[in-house]
Formats: sequence, C-alpha cells, structure tokens
Amino acid sequence: MNRETLKHLVWHGCYESGWQEGELCSDAFSHPAKAAKGLIYRIIRTGTERGFWTKDTTLIDPFGGVGTTGLAAASFGIPSVLVELEERFVGIARQNFALHAASWDAIGLPHPQIIQGDSRRLRELVSGQGAVTSPPYANRVDDHGVDQAGYEGQSEKLGRYGQSDGQIGNMRIAGVTSPHSNIQVEQRYSSSADNLGNAAPETYWQAVAQVYQQLYDLFSPGSHAAIVVKAFVMKGKIVPLPQMTLDLLLDIGFTPVTWIDAMLTGATQTSMLDEVPDYTKSRKSFFRRLHEKKNPGTEINEEVVLVVRK
Repeated sequence: MNRETLKHLVWHGCYESGWQEGELCSDAFSHPAKAAKGLIYRIIRTGTERGFWTKDTTLIDPFGGVGTTGLAAASFGIPSVLVELEERFVGIARQNFALHAASWDAIGLPHPQIIQGDSRRLRELVSGQGAVTSPPYANRVDDHGVDQAGYEGQSEKLGRYGQSDGQIGNMRIAGVTSPHSNIQVEQRYSSSADNLGNAAPETYWQAVAQVYQQLYDLFSPGSHAAIVVKAFVMKGKIVPLPQMTLDLLLDIGFTPVTWIDAMLTGATQTSMLDEVPDYTKSRKSFFRRLHEKKNPGTEINEEVVLVVRK
C-alpha cells in the first residue's frame, strides 16, 4: 500500500507562521528538529474536527522534544503527555509550558505533561488513546552534512541530537533498509567492517519499531496516530522514509487512514481541500536549496503526515 492507493491530501501554508518569542523560551529555538507551528496546530485541529481525538483523549508524543505537541494540544483543550529522553529538552519543554500556564488556567485548558524516559518502554511510562509525533531522524542531516530540515532554518546544526544512550536521533541509518519494507537502499557507509556506521548495535528501524509497537499496544481499537516523517538524501539518492515508515506501521498492525503531503513550497492554504496555490515560495533551508540546485533529482518538497488507526 502506498500514497497512490491511500486517501491523499495536500496541505499548503503549514510553514507560513513560525514560533515567536514569548511562545517558546529562548533555549527552545536551538532545538534541531522542533515541529513547525503551523503544521502541528493543523494536525491537531484536523484530528479534532474529524473525531480522531477529543477532550477525553490523552494524546501521546513519544518524541516530546521541547513540548510543541503539548502546546498545540492544550490550545484545543486536549490533554497530552510527552516522553523525551534528553534531560535538557525536558527542562526546556517545562519552561515553555510555564510561559502559557496562566493563560491556560484562565480559560480552563489542560496543562501538558512531559516525562523524561525512553519511549521504547512507553507502556511503562504513560497511557493514552491517540498520538501525534515525529521521530528525530526525520530532520537529521545526511552523510555529506546536507541539512534535511525544511523549515525555520533551525537544523543547520551538524552536531548530535542529544547525548543520552539510546537516542534514536543519533542512530545512523546504516540499516536504512527496513525489514518491514521491500524498498532497498544502500546500507553500508564504507567497505570496512570496522566502520562505526556498519557496526551500530541497534538500527533506527529496530528502535523506532519498538516505539510504534508500544503505541499500538497502548491503544484501544479506533485510536488514531499522526506521524510526521520526511524523505532524506543519502549518497545522492532520495530515501523514501515516509513509505518505509508506512510499511512498518502496517506490519505492526495499524490501518492506514490518510497520507498528507505538507508542502514545503506553496501558498497559504487554510482548508483541507487539495487546492492549487497562486504562487510558490520555498520553506526549505538555504543548504537544502543549494544541494538541490547542485544535484537535480534530489528535491524534497514535502513533509508527510501519516494518519493511521488501530
């Protein structure tokens, strides 16, 4: 099953409005892969309108980062609990929540919660009946230092996502070929058996599969998850991470609902209709645009929101 056989939507304008000073604490802007404000709000608004989650639902984000899913969920009156491995990001998320606490209290909105922990053991940490998340690797850089983020220009930092053992964002995709997909991608970084990229004790796919399996086990039938992923370039070729992720989710047992292309180029669009924009404007980083200019055929024009249910 792929994009062509699923219900398919195209969203424009999800990257027009970024996070502003006062909405996030100053340290949050250094996070390498925080969710775009317009996109995360639109996902939760759309899910609410369609009945995927309600004010009686607790939304889970197993890759909590600096708390942006919690901020968006709270604005729609939906409780949320986030899990984040990195202690530094947990502290930043709590600072972000504190910025909004008084306004939430004034109108009776729920406060999001964030827990420091390893989402590969999600069932031991949280409970909930819905999820909105994005795995860290979706916005990492490739082997040649090319920025893979498409928004807000925050991911040109070439360092590690974090320092904790088991950090999925730091797992090099030496085993990029998903065991759940028939898509084949170059797996080895070099011919040397000693190359660290070839000898990683745990691959991205092994780790992220554990997280999605934990979500599936937590959910009741009918629970929905929205997962944001994006293709990336490795050794001059596009790795179709969205399709590979969908294959993994189907293998776990999820039922696909919708494939949404959130365009990184396009005009402002507020409805859920597949409309043609009046003009195009790129929301990609300078490094991403430069790489695409030098390497035709490596254009990545969208992030993908995969909506699935148990």
